[in-house]
Amino acid sequence: MKENALNLAVLITLLLVTSILLAARDLLHPELFTDSGAASFINIALISAGLGMCLYRALDSGHPGSLDWLLLAFIYSVYLMREADFHTAFSNESLTKLATYSMSEVPLAIRVCAAAVLLLMTASLIYLLMRYGGRLLRAIVSGRAWGMAFTLWFLLLLTSQVFDRRISTSGTHWKLTAIEELLELSAAVFALLAIIQARTERAGTGDKNGA
Repeated sequence: MKENALNLAVLITLLLVTSILLAARDLLHPELFTDSGAASFINIALISAGLGMCLYRALDSGHPGSLDWLLLAFIYSVYLMREADFHTAFSNESLTKLATYSMSEVPLAIRVCAAAVLLLMTASLIYLLMRYGGRLLRAIVSGRAWGMAFTLWFLLLLTSQVFDRRISTSGTHWKLTAIEELLELSAAVFALLAIIQARTERAGTGDKNGA
């Protein structure tokens, strides 16, 4: 419990803030929670901070885990582009949906580039899971801080996609949109915490090998 005090404090704070914001319909403008609103901007800033940390470790030429951090930085870049709706600069269709790649209205060059990025990201994820999956599982089972932060990131991001699907099928309501944006923002907070806590744990054990 002591090791996870920070994660617990952040989670409680985010829950309280979310409850207050959802109850403050007359105090906040719904546009704060649109894709171009303040919540989305903060989310992108948090993801950018995580990307910066990964690049910092990757560019440390004396660190034996530089390649792994570079791959994680690449995955973070895709994560950032997705949250920033980068695909809208080229297509109105989601490039993460398989059906998109059979649409003739989406330029072939865009489909090829997007497929290459997704395949490379998938390969990077498989590589990192093979290399660090055991360590991650042990961290989760033993309740290590960074393992819990990673779990919260995954669960919050997964839940946000449930709300995103609900919005796309039932129409946009400001509270549904607000919940989705706040879940994604909270997920980005825990993704950043997972990186910080993992590095702190490794530094505390004096382990300089690997990522």
